[in-house]
Formats: sequence, C-alpha cells, structure tokens
Amino acid sequence: MNFGKPDETLALANYARLVDRYDASCERIAPIRAYAVALLALRSGDRVLDVACGTGTSFPLLYAGVGPIGRVVGVELSPQMCRHARDRADAINRECVHVIESHAQRANFGGTRFDAVLFHYTHDVLRDSAALAHVFAAVKPGARVAVAGLKAGPAWALPVSLLSVFRARKYLTTFEGLARPWSYLLRYVPDFRWHSRAAGTGYIGFGRAAD
Repeated sequence: MNFGKPDETLALANYARLVDRYDASCERIAPIRAYAVALLALRSGDRVLDVACGTGTSFPLLYAGVGPIGRVVGVELSPQMCRHARDRADAINRECVHVIESHAQRANFGGTRFDAVLFHYTHDVLRDSAALAHVFAAVKPGARVAVAGLKAGPAWALPVSLLSVFRARKYLTTFEGLARPWSYLLRYVPDFRWHSRAAGTGYIGFGRAAD
C-alpha cells in the first residue's frame, strides 16, 4: 500500500485494466452519485466540471441539471476511460457535454469558468495540491463544490474499513490522507462541511469556492 504521492503511471495501468467492468462496479454507489450531484443545485445554463469523470457515469445527471444551454466538462486521465466517456457525451448532447483527456493538473479548460464542481470518488486528485490549484483557478468565486468518497473509518468499524480498503485498492494509487481526504480542499472551499456514511468509511460533503 502506497502512502506517498498519487502515482499517475499506476493510475493509467489500473484503469486500463478496469475500464470494461467499470460501469458495473459503479452501480452500488449510484445513490451516492445522485446525492452528490443534487447538492450542486445545478441551474439551467450552469458550467459544471466533473473531475476525474471516468466513463462519464455522472454526465446524465449533470446534463439534466444544466440543460442544453449549459455545459458539462469532464476531465479524465485514462484514454480508455475517455473513449467511453466521449461515447456517453455524444449520446447525450455533443454540443454541451465535453471530455478532456488530461491529468487534472494539466487540463486545458479553454478559459471556461465553472459554476459548480463535482469530485466523485477522486481521492488521488484530492491528495494532489497542484491538481487542486489548477482546477480551482478555473472555478468562479462562490461556485458550488460537492465531494463524495472513501475515508478511514473509526476503530470500532475495522472490519468494514478493511473491506472498503480492499475494494478501493484497484481504484486508488495512494492511501495517504485517508483520515481527512478533503484537507487540501479546505484551502479553496473553506466552508466545506461533510457527513459520514457506511459506518464512517465514506463521506459526502459540500461547500462553496472561496471569493
């Protein structure tokens, strides 16, 4: 288990192996995704960023919120995942839903300033201070930010914690910061508030980008 910095090379290898069964693996957390998107309170015409969007499983929900005059942008490191995400984007509305194949630290957002940002099970990005700085440089002051993911559980929930870590080992490249995955985010979202789920081994939170 790695407790150092996120490993981009390992992430690329992991998701190349996972891509064909990724959508099926997401089914069990679909209610969490829906709740996180609902926290964004999207409005028609909003620009929303889906960080580490995977195969674009959040796109239908995000597009339903922003509508045909809005814009959904997903940024994803894995080229294999991006191909699936682009297929999903094209099926929804290719004029409004876009995919950027890039590490979040290097993504070219083309001058877009986002009204809302979703981090859904994106632990590696949350533990990359340079990636967060780059993302929030493209975010409007006061933008809504929703986050959901894995966290270290309390001691009494050790069996559940071990199961969560076992499942997550294929999706994360570092377990650093698992006690407070959002700690770097507080620099950009100082009012971030969260609540635990799954016996304390998961969390969902919301806040607004600093002015």
